[in-house]
Amino acid sequence: VIALFAESRHAHVLAYRGPDDPAMPAGYTMPLSDIRPAENLTKTQEYLFDDLNTQNDLSPFYERLRHDGVQGCLTIPLSLENRRIGELTICAEQPAPFTDMHIEMAWELSNQLAIAIQNATYREKLHQHTQNLENSVAQRTAELARITDRVEAILNHSSDAIVLAYADGTITQTNPSFDRMFGYHVDALFHKPLTAIVHPEHVNALRGTLHAVAEENKNEPPIEIMAQRRDGSTFYTEVSLSLIKGDNNPRGGVVCIMRDITERKRTEEELLRALEREKELGELKSRFVSMASHEFRTPLTTIVSSTELLEFHIDKMNPAQR
Repeated sequence: VIALFAESRHAHVLAYRGPDDPAMPAGYTMPLSDIRPAENLTKTQEYLFDDLNTQNDLSPFYERLRHDGVQGCLTIPLSLENRRIGELTICAEQPAPFTDMHIEMAWELSNQLAIAIQNATYREKLHQHTQNLENSVAQRTAELARITDRVEAILNHSSDAIVLAYADGTITQTNPSFDRMFGYHVDALFHKPLTAIVHPEHVNALRGTLHAVAEENKNEPPIEIMAQRRDGSTFYTEVSLSLIKGDNNPRGGVVCIMRDITERKRTEEELLRALEREKELGELKSRFVSMASHEFRTPLTTIVSSTELLEFHIDKMNPAQR
């Protein structure tokens, strides 16, 4: 039984039954041209040789059969959907061994072999497809594992509080820095809203930013709000919200990064107070200069006027008055 491969232009012996040590055992591969001319490979007729020893110009395939002691030879095509996929060659050591009944039985056998080869081909393709899918899934799983490890490393080692949430603000995960900053146990806020960690006066500000990011896909700048710890104490925090897009959902979720800015706010307030004091000192200095200028200007004006009068009347004075 021989399979024909038109794409690679070769033939492969699938099965062999006959004398030991044949020239073409099972697994043997040969060019298609060794069987017969290319124009005859597409024909669906049988080839019957009563005696190979009486034939001239045999192809290498039949020459090898004759070398193995074959005389009578019958070749039936294996066809599927009018496409020749192989051949069934039946050999005999005697000349003219095949009758019409033998030929009919060979055709029936060839049809069954063609179906078997087709099923085997389908199974091989299915196996290969399954193997490819398994490899793809394994690669995808490994890639997801690497991504997960990187994300976990970022979450676990970041000094900022990080919260993962759905698009509606429902918390799905928090990192250790968040738990320490807000005083909660791990996953204590799972399925709780983001607004649960915000002072009531700043809830609307957070909701507005969340809506703009998750619903309108906007890039919003960080906002400063008053956060509330588990024990009720409050502190200032800078909040950045970013959209996480899912494969099938453009609004997959949001990542919320929170940074304690209490020290920064305290420094800003001290700077503002220092600026106010400096402003007050500047205004006090301006008032003092203005007042001093006024106080000095009044007596000086009197002295200047008296001096001018004396200069005007000095000629009319006697020596004693001068």
